[in-house]
Amino acid sequence: MNSYENMAERGVNMDVISGVCYQAGSEEIDPIDHLFDMALEEIENLPETYRTVLTLREVQKKKYDEIADELGWNQNTVRTRIRKARELVRAGLAERNPEIVKKFKMNL
Repeated sequence: MNSYENMAERGVNMDVISGVCYQAGSEEIDPIDHLFDMALEEIENLPETYRTVLTLREVQKKKYDEIADELGWNQNTVRTRIRKARELVRAGLAERNPEIVKKFKMNL
C-alpha cells in the first residue's frame, strides 16, 4: 500500500489536495510528499519506544508479527504502541501545524 492509500485509510481527505503543489522557494513540492515529510519529523520526535515501532510499521512496512518477533513483544503490545504512536504523531502535527488539520480534514 502506498503513502496515498495509507493516508486516505487514516481519514486524510486526499481529494482536497489532488493536483495542488506547495511552493518552496523556486521548486514545487507535492503535497503528499510535504505531509509525509512532516509526519516523519513527528515520528523522530516520539519517545524511542514509539519511534521504533512506528518506523518499523510505517517506514519499513513490516507486518505486526515481524515487529513483534524483532522487538520481543506480543502482537497486542505492538498494536497498542503503534496506535498510541499514531495518535502522538497526529497530535504533534495538529499542534505544530494546525493548518494541516483544516487543509487535509484529518480526523483527530
